[in-house]
Amino acid sequence: MEFQIRDCATVDIPKVLAIEKLSFDDPYPQSLFKTFLQRFPEGFRVSETRGNVVGYCIILPLKKDKRTMILASLAVHPDFKRKKLGTKLLEDAVSIATRNQSIRISLQVAVNNLAGLELYSKFGFIRVGTIKNYYGRGQNAIQMEYALD
Repeated sequence: MEFQIRDCATVDIPKVLAIEKLSFDDPYPQSLFKTFLQRFPEGFRVSETRGNVVGYCIILPLKKDKRTMILASLAVHPDFKRKKLGTKLLEDAVSIATRNQSIRISLQVAVNNLAGLELYSKFGFIRVGTIKNYYGRGQNAIQMEYALD
């Protein structure tokens, strides 16, 4: 099966939202995806096969530190997991960060998101801290960073 990564279009947002809802307990609202697309469209990418969006990744520069990019979200439809799509989307995000002359990528991942932690660790992200109650009361996040050469 062939997968293509391309820029997200406004018409893709309902498909992205559906994947978000299947992937996370507290999904982002549709309005936030529209904001991401408006703020930094080149950092909002989707993976598709046969015309169907099956994953997405959102990376954007931090407002306070333009040399750091934040990986705001990454998800793959459950039916398409374990096909290296997450890795391909991460590689694409690193390429975007490099083109934007960033020196690091930062992200937060829920402590119970074992698949995410495994993906980011295998890719080379390192744990730099814990953020208490990031996802709500008692739901901590692990702060991770990836240094760009």
